[in-house]
Amino acid sequence: MGAAVVAARGDGTVVYVNPAAELLLRRPARELMDQPVSELLVTRGSGDLASFARENPDAVEEVDLALGDDRYVTVEARISPYPGENGEPDGLVAILTDLTSVKDAEQQARRKEQLASLGELSAGVAHEIRNPLSGIAASAQLIQSRIPEEDRNQKLVSVILEEAHRLNRIVDSLLEFARPPHPRLQRTNILKCIRRSMALVEDHARSSGVTVTSEFEEELPYAWIDGDQMEQVYLNLLRNAVEAMEDGGTLTVTAGIVRRPPYVRRSRGRRAEDNELPPPVQPTLIDWVEVAIGDTGPGIEDEILERVFDPFFTTRRKGTGLGLAICQSIIHEHSGMIRVDSHVGTGTTFSVDLPVEKRQGRRRRD
Repeated sequence: MGAAVVAARGDGTVVYVNPAAELLLRRPARELMDQPVSELLVTRGSGDLASFARENPDAVEEVDLALGDDRYVTVEARISPYPGENGEPDGLVAILTDLTSVKDAEQQARRKEQLASLGELSAGVAHEIRNPLSGIAASAQLIQSRIPEEDRNQKLVSVILEEAHRLNRIVDSLLEFARPPHPRLQRTNILKCIRRSMALVEDHARSSGVTVTSEFEEELPYAWIDGDQMEQVYLNLLRNAVEAMEDGGTLTVTAGIVRRPPYVRRSRGRRAEDNELPPPVQPTLIDWVEVAIGDTGPGIEDEILERVFDPFFTTRRKGTGLGLAICQSIIHEHSGMIRVDSHVGTGTTFSVDLPVEKRQGRRRRD
């Protein structure tokens, strides 16, 4: 069975777990057997599932199952009493279906809808701002050219121009987020992209007291990517890592091959060539090039970690909150994945996975 099955005696001790239960509970069967089921199947805010089963026989409930170390997994739980020889309940059988992938898919769908609406709004706002902004900058330049250099108003005009340029950069970022450029996919050496990006942050890292280390697998395969766009992604992540270590630290960059299931498009693309969804295929594993960029900074708290890819969310005084959102958009255009893992007081690691093969779709096959 794909679902996890846990059976317990009348005294509440576990007598059977199937392989799916070992995977779900992340413990081997030998550690689960003879354990109190009331301590094994504990939920967030609802006590243990054994008590729930006694009060609600054969009921189906969606609960957050505790895995220890403050970790939870959302499951659909059906717990049935096991009848003894006299017909009275003499134990229970719990069938637990992991809903993590379902919840993740729902969350991604909601996020895509929000980003689509936000992208349209951002594009409209950016265009409305750019026109008057161009007029302000041009007028300020004209005034500056008519004022003697020794005039004290020169400084005020310079401030106007600097702020106009800063706003223009924000507008450019808005447009880049709203309408990411189409990637020009070519077989590219990812290591060259990484090394070029690392070279651009070396001086910044050195002046910040950050030591840069790297570990790359030999003979990494080429991948179908847009080299310029991926350099932009790596450079953004590297700069973020350096800036996170205000008191110095170590920046670690690794690259290697991992095998994971392929990315499968679950909705039609925004281009006409993507309108045909790929046919269902049996689960398989493909090669990905994984680049991990880790720092030894203060780490990110859980409530903030959930929002790091949200547009306009930033904890920096001068940040726009669009850098990671743009990076995520570019990576998704490459059918890649970006993940973040962080622990407060230890540091943060961003991992970027790119498929070695071309993406699905007629445009990409051609």
